[in-house]
Amino acid sequence: MFRRIVLIALLLPFTGSVVQADDDCPEAKNEATSRYYRCLAEEGGILAEVDSQDAARCQRRFEKRLRRADREEGCGFSGGANEIGPAVEAFSEAILDAASGKAGVPEVVVNQCDLEQVNLLDFEAWQREDGYWVGEYTFLGPDGDPNESTRWPYEYAHYRGFIHLEVSGNSIRQRNIFAYPPQPDPVKCTGAEGEVKGNGICGVNGNEKIFSADQSASDCHGSLAGPFITPFGNAATYTQIIEPDTVIYKVVFDSPPFAGNLMQNQMTTLSEGGAGRVRAAQGFNVVTGAPSYLSFYRERKVSEAEFYQMIEDTRVEYNILEEDECGWDGVTNGPSATDCATHFAN
Repeated sequence: MFRRIVLIALLLPFTGSVVQADDDCPEAKNEATSRYYRCLAEEGGILAEVDSQDAARCQRRFEKRLRRADREEGCGFSGGANEIGPAVEAFSEAILDAASGKAGVPEVVVNQCDLEQVNLLDFEAWQREDGYWVGEYTFLGPDGDPNESTRWPYEYAHYRGFIHLEVSGNSIRQRNIFAYPPQPDPVKCTGAEGEVKGNGICGVNGNEKIFSADQSASDCHGSLAGPFITPFGNAATYTQIIEPDTVIYKVVFDSPPFAGNLMQNQMTTLSEGGAGRVRAAQGFNVVTGAPSYLSFYRERKVSEAEFYQMIEDTRVEYNILEEDECGWDGVTNGPSATDCATHFAN
């Protein structure tokens, strides 16, 4: 019962509240939520555009089922279905953006071997991954064009990433900065709210956001595991070495009613000697299974001094305000509440 109540709080962050009620209440709410998802999927998919009349019909049915649960089961629940679509989109965007990293807080899985004694640097793939990486990135949306986000109004066709991967013992620690150029299309700079994050000017200032990611060994063969936790829902992440030059990273949705559904498959190809890597992530709609994005990352390993110098050079090129440096969180797209020194040190 507790797990199902958490679903409503995490997957669907309504402004209403859930109060203690009959044991049948979580089941009734999950059923209403599932039917709402299916209704939207039938009308074109949750992340795709759905006709406003069809969306309104799905919403009316959803709210009717919740009222019935209130009436018949005494479930104290309030909230609107109009918040579900943005919540699912926001969660999928968080996964999409975080495709550049191995997401999550360490979660060690019990196995036959002593995981504390695993040394990931015994595996050639992790020897190659260890270090400082800079890259050119592209995100494509479900239509094959560069992704456009209402939550992060910057260029996804071509942007840059700076990733420090530190492999130590049985764990990998990752700290990322992603830098985005100013909006290149003047037509999209109308002065409307939401065209920038912070105090920058649309078309003049770029911006950046940060990610933190940590994983630990989940077996004695170099594999990793960990959860990806956001305010919008949870997923489980798995990393497996296929060959010294090939690593697979998978994200699986981990909240009912769609627990177990694939959200992302990512393949990393590491060059001989570990000087370069290419990564591609395929994303999927958690409800329909339809493809929702594709990423293409080209990265090279550099020295620590080059890494930090290239960050500064990119900030100058993209005209990123000093107040925005490490100022935005990659999962929520809200303020990061930290600075760059703390980000890389923690």
